[in-house]
Amino acid sequence: MTSKNIFSKHLPNIKLATRFDADGNEIQVERREDEEQKRKEQDIIEALVGAGYYRAHIQGLSTFDKIVGGMTWCIEACDYDVDVDLLFHENLTIGQKISLTEKIVVVLPKMKCPFQLEPHQIQGLDFINIFPVVEWLVKRSAENRSEKADRLKKLAASQFQNYFTLGSDREAKQVHGRQLGNLKTVEDRYIPKRQFRRTERGPDDVMSRVRITLMEYGTRDFSVKTNVDIAEIDADAQDEDVFRGMLQKTDQEELDFDQLFKNLSVAKEQSRDSKLTAEERDTLNRHYEDLKREMSIDTSQLSEQNKIKTILATKLALEKKLNRVKSHNDQLRQVVQSERDQLELVRQEKESLEQDINNLDNTEISEENRKIVAHVQELILENEKMKQHEAEFKERCKKELVELQTKIQ
Repeated sequence: MTSKNIFSKHLPNIKLATRFDADGNEIQVERREDEEQKRKEQDIIEALVGAGYYRAHIQGLSTFDKIVGGMTWCIEACDYDVDVDLLFHENLTIGQKISLTEKIVVVLPKMKCPFQLEPHQIQGLDFINIFPVVEWLVKRSAENRSEKADRLKKLAASQFQNYFTLGSDREAKQVHGRQLGNLKTVEDRYIPKRQFRRTERGPDDVMSRVRITLMEYGTRDFSVKTNVDIAEIDADAQDEDVFRGMLQKTDQEELDFDQLFKNLSVAKEQSRDSKLTAEERDTLNRHYEDLKREMSIDTSQLSEQNKIKTILATKLALEKKLNRVKSHNDQLRQVVQSERDQLELVRQEKESLEQDINNLDNTEISEENRKIVAHVQELILENEKMKQHEAEFKERCKKELVELQTKIQ
């Protein structure tokens, strides 16, 4: 009679798994299948494969080798500089597996991992607790690889620009070189030549000295620009005195062209080059006369322009003042009208009260009402007398108090 093994059949959700005992020997143990654990295991494998660790798809590797290998690969991809040996080999002994899991657990806090993980959870394949750590490592490694790719791309572009040049860049560089050459030629050909020279020290203000310098080099087409612009007049100015002050200040800053040309002419005669020919001297004199005539015309035009600007500024100020006065008058009219309305209301109320008083005076008082009125008048007189007696009594008491205090002292 054969013996029947009652333990030969096990429950559907219990399977045998290989584990190592304390001595390193393989033993068969029961492993209960958990649907959530199975789902998390599949999610971990998919996350590692999606991150680029394709060894997780190899059927010959155990689940422990896939997960630990994927975690080791992610840590190495993060370029984290720690003094820990993360070298991973397949089919390790139980002691090597424990040592490797402990090293991984030590590295995670240094990488500022927000999830806690124990070595026995990795060794025991606790997928529920392993999945958040693996997900964080995958995300961190992807970010690190992206940053590294950007740095390498910038480095490659920089090295390319240092050692290579595009055709368009070469053409632009050639055009730029030709432009610089042409500009240099123009500058050399039309270099400023000094035609006048002055010996006296010029005015202290910078603008006048600039104008004198331009005149020395023969520049005749410059114009004097005043600091007053009608379009820029302040709308909040109180009256026309402000504008007059601005224009007077501008007139004081204007250059006396006649005086400047007088100084230049003297300096020209004193410092004229003796080597000039008669023709060159005549040309220079004509040029000076033309320049002086043009400057005198510009001075007269400038004076007329300043007068026009003064008139316009005064007109604008007066218009603004007129508008303010009109606005003030309108406000006063409104106030006067409101006061008249109130006065009319008071007058009507007064007339109504006077009418009521007249009606009361005309009303005949009955005998009974007269008695009441007489009694009220008597009471009023009696009250006045009592108030007078009270005042006299208080005054008498004060005098007696003073006398008593005097006697006591």
